[in-house]
Amino acid sequence: MDNTIVFDLEIQRAINTDKFEVMDGKYKCKIKGFENYYKEYPQELTDLKQNGFNNVEVSGWGKIDKTLISYGVIFDYEINKLRVFDEQNVGELIERINRADKVVGFNHINFDYTVLSQYGTVNKSVLKDYDIMQKVQSKVGKKKGTGLDAIAHGTIGGNKSDDGADAPGMWLRGEHARLINYCMDDVILTKDLYEFIMLNGYVIFNGDKLTVEGTNKEKSNV
Repeated sequence: MDNTIVFDLEIQRAINTDKFEVMDGKYKCKIKGFENYYKEYPQELTDLKQNGFNNVEVSGWGKIDKTLISYGVIFDYEINKLRVFDEQNVGELIERINRADKVVGFNHINFDYTVLSQYGTVNKSVLKDYDIMQKVQSKVGKKKGTGLDAIAHGTIGGNKSDDGADAPGMWLRGEHARLINYCMDDVILTKDLYEFIMLNGYVIFNGDKLTVEGTNKEKSNV
């Protein structure tokens, strides 16, 4: 039985509730004298800072070591199904990751595992973790075009189904079904890309074939 999982998660975005609250999809300032300050969400935090509002965010993209999970999704090859997790059962997610013989993801080692470290210990290993972004960037560096959308589109003709930058915004606005569907779509896209790599041994980067290490194709040529 194949004890491999494909993994992705999305994050919450927590604002400093001493200074702001979110009402009807907008930031509402709670600081005395600025109660009428509203701003549509999402928007650049620098805009708020330029207006004198510092420490707006207590977690989010820039503070992933303090950021909480909204939803996590795995495709579990043992049962050939998707599984969805939230904060209530995040321990089960960590347990499944630690039990897997291989964990496949896209930037999951640096990003997703850092988020999960708020909840427990994730057993990282160069032998079990197959991070497609790291595999690509080990060859070409941290260049534009090494994200999941670009690599998947060039290699298998797939695309992300939503704007990942707005995933924390979906959480704040209560768009939970959209957020879960987006995370599931990312896992399926990563799974399809992984299976292509295992079979063919390469991805398409900027229109050219790029050999990826650790594939079944590579092993068959040894």
